[in-house]
Amino acid sequence: RFQDIPEIADKDLTPLVNKVIKDPDSIVNKIFMGQAQIYDKITKDPTSVYEYLKSDPENLNDVVDMVANAVNSLEIGTKASNAIQGTASNSVALRKILTKLGFPK
Repeated sequence: RFQDIPEIADKDLTPLVNKVIKDPDSIVNKIFMGQAQIYDKITKDPTSVYEYLKSDPENLNDVVDMVANAVNSLEIGTKASNAIQGTASNSVALRKILTKLGFPK
């Protein structure tokens, strides 16, 4: 592994998930809350999902925790790190081959 390429730990994605879901200006939050409003219109349930999430930040924290756990269980950070390391390794191998063929360093 290349030491100069930072690793992405799966747990490091939790703050990012927290930010994109809670930030009212983020596209993820807008889509999420929009879907809650659509769900309310379709189901006509008197207990509004949208109001439930909007009225109490703790309710949104529960959603953030569930999404963060799902993201972490998919090991997205690990997979991204492996892909980046693999690309770097392939680039080094290609450079060595080209150098052996006479291309300048």
